Amino acid sequence: MVKKLYIPGPVEVSRDVLEAMVAPLVGHRTKEYAQVHHSVTAGLKTLLNTPGPVFLSTSSAFGIMEGAVRNLVQKRCATFGNGAFSSKWHDVVRRCGLEADLYSAEWGEPVTPEMVDEALATGRYDAMTMVHNETSTGVMSPLAEIAEVMKKYPDVSFIVDTVSSMSAVPLDLSLLQTDVCLAGVQKAFGLPPGLAVCAVSARALEKAKSTPIAATTSTSRSSPPTTPRTTRRAPPASASSSPSTTSFRRWRPKDWRTATPATGRWPRRPGRGSRSRGLPSSPPRAAAPRP
Repeated sequence: MVKKLYIPGPVEVSRDVLEAMVAPLVGHRTKEYAQVHHSVTAGLKTLLNTPGPVFLSTSSAFGIMEGAVRNLVQKRCATFGNGAFSSKWHDVVRRCGLEADLYSAEWGEPVTPEMVDEALATGRYDAMTMVHNETSTGVMSPLAEIAEVMKKYPDVSFIVDTVSSMSAVPLDLSLLQTDVCLAGVQKAFGLPPGLAVCAVSARALEKAKSTPIAATTSTSRSSPPTTPRTTRRAPPASASSSPSTTSFRRWRPKDWRTATPATGRWPRRPGRGSRSRGLPSSPPRAAAPRP
């Protein structure tokens, strides 16, 4: 018996897509992959009617959501919520160490142009986030009307989640003038999860160059990122440090030379290649004192 999905996403995938996934792999640095990548991004640009670049991300849509706010929130972000996923964006922004305010509509009600206009008229924000079609309630907010409001605030980055609307309803980004329009492929695209797409404006790419951002794979510039003042720093290594507290920074000799008190074992020393390069299972014996 084959189970059938009756959820918003991931959705049932057609047989021709599943058959395409068993094709032999190609190297990601080969000419064959470059042709596939170009055809996919060119098709997305046509779908969205955008002259700007379209990026593919091997992540969920939240990966691009994080990258968007890290690159485009320099002052404060207005997050507009009317359901589970739109309100989650506020949590994402705050967890990135950025300042944000949540403007909520009742569940089952859309985000309105009046809500957006009233919030941005305060002058407190340089970015805003919203979800076009809130999956948790099925309510679609009037994106075209909100886009007209956004034209009054050219200095506010316009970041839109279209996870459950991209490819399901027309999206003309040349008219909407979004700065980041993102989606995951597991809903309206009808593809297996694991890939996200986003269209980015030239204005957003230019703004990202001057944004101090924490180290992350979701950056849109090539220069080394800097650490914002609100980002947490790794605790200093000590004799009581466990591998979990130092896994996000480079190991140093004193990290792997110290047994962890929780297990009494030696953490594995990192090395290259497939062969395991661990340390002895017991500490070395102390040298015998000289007579």
